[in-house]
Amino acid sequence: FFFQAEDGIRDIGVTGVQTCALPILYLEAGRNGTWPEHLPTHHRLPRRKLRTKSCEKWRNRSHGTASATRRVMKRRKVKITGVGIVSPAGIGISEFSKNLRTNKSYASVISRFPKDGGCFVAMEVKGFSIRKYTDEIAATRVPRHTQFALAATILALRHAGIDRENIKSLAPIVITGTSLMDSEVINKTIQNVAKRGPRFALARVVFQGPVSSVAACVADHLGGSRTLSVQSACCSGLDAIGQGADIVASGEADIAICGGSEAPIYYHPMLELRMAGLSPDTTDHPESLCRPFDLWRT
Repeated sequence: FFFQAEDGIRDIGVTGVQTCALPILYLEAGRNGTWPEHLPTHHRLPRRKLRTKSCEKWRNRSHGTASATRRVMKRRKVKITGVGIVSPAGIGISEFSKNLRTNKSYASVISRFPKDGGCFVAMEVKGFSIRKYTDEIAATRVPRHTQFALAATILALRHAGIDRENIKSLAPIVITGTSLMDSEVINKTIQNVAKRGPRFALARVVFQGPVSSVAACVADHLGGSRTLSVQSACCSGLDAIGQGADIVASGEADIAICGGSEAPIYYHPMLELRMAGLSPDTTDHPESLCRPFDLWRT
């Protein structure tokens, strides 16, 4: 999804679908006449300076004098201009769109967890490798949900036809929505302490665990930018999109890369999610499970 900003916001047009997949949205506004060449000519307009205007109220009949004026901020229109998707139903717009129309469930039984933990069913992004999208060594060392965000960012920029050099000149901001911390490193440190003692706890939990590390890693990939992390449970990704649209519309940024990223399929928190009734407790007919929008959802 991509947004473009102009003066006088009236509506926000969304072209695409956000599901439980992991999209990164790229929001964009013109600045100093430097619109990317992929946009239509009538959209390559120089950004007008956001200004306030005085709106004179009606005269106070009893006093015969004008009341104090009210200052109103003029907002810009925001449009979607590119999409990057990494999801169990496919990676990239074409594959994701095609698979959505197949009426196929991508839920499957998770068998790698300890047997005494019970049954687990989830949807996984299978066959994913960050090396397919970037050759940066640092990208292979970050958590899985951060790798999803990086890959989706690269796909979104590719879809928009914009490279990283153009982004640097357009006051970018990265906004990510992530509900859970890095489950992989948390599970590893729990296992280390349980098996080998407290001296083997992993210090990188402090740096990789927080959800803010996702936006920070994407910003580093772009060469540096402002970041904002949103944590509002299941609404985190959508809230990040709304924040991005609002920031571009208000003129605080010209480009926003935003969306949600999650990778919770580890023993913890899957065990706790199932005990809370938020994950199926049976493996019978997994293809009919995990249907949050179905009338007979489980």
